[in-house]
Amino acid sequence: NMTNLRHVEFPSGATAGKTDFNRMFAVNTKLKNLPFFDTSSATNVENIFGNCHSIETVPEYDFSNVDNFGHIFHRCLSLKKIPEIDFSNGKNFQHAFSYNHSLLNMPSGFSLVSATGANSTFLYNFNMTYLPELDCPNLTDARYMFSECRSLRSVTVNFPSANNVDSTFYICPSLEKLTIKSIGGNPTSFYRFIR
Repeated sequence: NMTNLRHVEFPSGATAGKTDFNRMFAVNTKLKNLPFFDTSSATNVENIFGNCHSIETVPEYDFSNVDNFGHIFHRCLSLKKIPEIDFSNGKNFQHAFSYNHSLLNMPSGFSLVSATGANSTFLYNFNMTYLPELDCPNLTDARYMFSECRSLRSVTVNFPSANNVDSTFYICPSLEKLTIKSIGGNPTSFYRFIR
């Protein structure tokens, strides 16, 4: 919550072997640069950059062991690009990339293969135009996942375990092609699913 902080430097070895980075930089609204630091042992990066409104780019952190990506880039309003970061071990993606108004696409290698929760993952990404095909074999919660993605034109997903899909594609007015390869998990409600 350092609302005037713009630049951070600290020894790169300081974080070696550490696992919990929850809210490390949260609500540093004027921070523009993110320092590179050792995240190779990280398992929890929940809200690490949440509400960092001014960051535009992200270093290629090693997130290969992280299982909690909840709110990682929530309300990073100026973020323009996500590098080819390994998200494949992540289980929680709740609000991970929501309210990223400057983000136009996700990298081609982006994966939700281990995700179980993706509630509001891309919520209010008004200008996002491209997402790679998302194979989500373990995902159970897809509520509001793409809601208000007003510029998306094509989406392909595989949801064989999803049981909560309310408002998944709610208000996607530019969507021209939606391919759902499978939807399982026996959802009891399709409320506003493709409204």
